[in-house]
Amino acid sequence: MNLFMQKMFFMIVAIIEAVFSAIVLIMLILNSPFLGLFTDYAIPICAFFSVAAGFLLIKKYGIFNSLFGKCFSFLTTGLTLWCLGELLWPIYSRVLNVEMLFPSLMDFLWMGGYIFIGIGVYIIFTIFKPNLILKHLTQFLIIFLTLMVILAIIFLTPIIYKASFLEQVIYCYYLTADIIILSLLIVVYRIFKEGEISKAWLILVLGIMVIFLADIFFNLATSIKSEFYLSLGDLIYINGYSLTALGLIKHSMKL
Repeated sequence: MNLFMQKMFFMIVAIIEAVFSAIVLIMLILNSPFLGLFTDYAIPICAFFSVAAGFLLIKKYGIFNSLFGKCFSFLTTGLTLWCLGELLWPIYSRVLNVEMLFPSLMDFLWMGGYIFIGIGVYIIFTIFKPNLILKHLTQFLIIFLTLMVILAIIFLTPIIYKASFLEQVIYCYYLTADIIILSLLIVVYRIFKEGEISKAWLILVLGIMVIFLADIFFNLATSIKSEFYLSLGDLIYINGYSLTALGLIKHSMKL
């Protein structure tokens, strides 16, 4: 894909993100009964954009031909698992009308996605010299511990509302994985912040951060059985996946 097509792809994703967000906000304000139906299909579409953007980078660098190739291969694999999870959700709930078990097949796909994405982000660190890695490892630990404090506060929510032990473990896994990956991405951005791809990393970091925020709202919504927080979380997921796609597209345009 040439630079012009990449710019067009970037613009299309940005426009769809804006349109989907506007529709969700309007439906949320109007308390539309079709809001859940719309978000169930809008989220997989946005998740697919991030997968497509990842495959653009794999095509550019090869699967394991370079460190960047390895990084984006793992990232794309993780995003693919997330996308499959988001796609299966409306198939089970809307098409097949099957009652969701917990944990579901989608949970295993989402949990597996975090592992691949975490490995992909970690590979970036192998590009740098050991002393530079140690220097930024301190920053990672500071960010990680700070976010862990926030997680500890958030994690009180399902405990207060008597969530089952298995639910608490899975919620904690999601939020902890978000924090670890987000901490790594912030450090990577600090390393690249003076380079040409700094904006790409910033958008990618924002995407993961927004997905992390959506996980919080989903955790809260399922704990207190709130449709409002669930819908708000869906809106945030739409923007999180879209920003992740935009960050990856920006990478392909700059690298």
